Amino acid sequence: MKQLPKISIITPSFNQGRFLEQTILSVLNQNYPNLEYIILDGASSDESVDIIRKYEDRISFWESKPDKGQADAIYRGFEIASGDIIAWINSDDFYLDGVLNVVGNYFTRYPTIEWLAGNAIIIDEWGHELLKWYITNISFDHLYYGEALYVQPSIFISRKAFFNSGGFDKTLVFCMDYDLFLNLSVRSNPIQIPDFLSAYRYHADAKTCKLSGINKRESNLIRNIKYKQYRKNRLYQIYRVLKKYFVIIIHRSKTVGILPYLRWLLNHKLLLLNNKSKNNSKK
Repeated sequence: MKQLPKISIITPSFNQGRFLEQTILSVLNQNYPNLEYIILDGASSDESVDIIRKYEDRISFWESKPDKGQADAIYRGFEIASGDIIAWINSDDFYLDGVLNVVGNYFTRYPTIEWLAGNAIIIDEWGHELLKWYITNISFDHLYYGEALYVQPSIFISRKAFFNSGGFDKTLVFCMDYDLFLNLSVRSNPIQIPDFLSAYRYHADAKTCKLSGINKRESNLIRNIKYKQYRKNRLYQIYRVLKKYFVIIIHRSKTVGILPYLRWLLNHKLLLLNNKSKNNSKK
């Protein structure tokens, strides 16, 4: 039987001690036979380092020191990594049971694929399921116009493809995954699988909630400057925006149902409004 490919998992960490142990165990307890696990902590001041030390005999490499941000830590982790397949799991998310064997077997069966995408579950701060997140068709066109639905921790990449595609811009605060997936999709579309691979934790301190403004600015920068040659006229852009919402609503109604999706949207909006209110009160 052919040996499963080496998978390198990177966890960037900073002051997420309350979630970090679950993240670490979700990687180590996969019992994947060819695993490299790297944790890069940005000098956390909470219990994170103590948690990492509990498992350091099972961690391939870790350090805790100031860095230049999440994107810098992830990129550095990929440079350290020696696996055939690479991925990152943030310190408040976790993998579901058995996913590394699923991923390793797909890459073994289809050795020419450059990246793979699966489904995910969205959970709240306490680990309760909010929504099953089924991915849509992922291609450059769908990514560029915001029609592709995906969850970053459920995506695994050939290390060779990552560096050959240019990786991502290390100065980005939020959209390093969007930049990377556009770069990869210029070369090839991912193989998309029906398996649920990860749990993405959605809470008030998550970047998705706290940095929504930066997300919008960076994604516009990537689309309108880096990939400006793909930008069409204003009328076509309006058409694609309208199409995007129609496609998403139809997709959600077919997969999770319209009511669970509307409850998720309401929860999302409430968290954004709550964070906006907190930020305004600090000014």
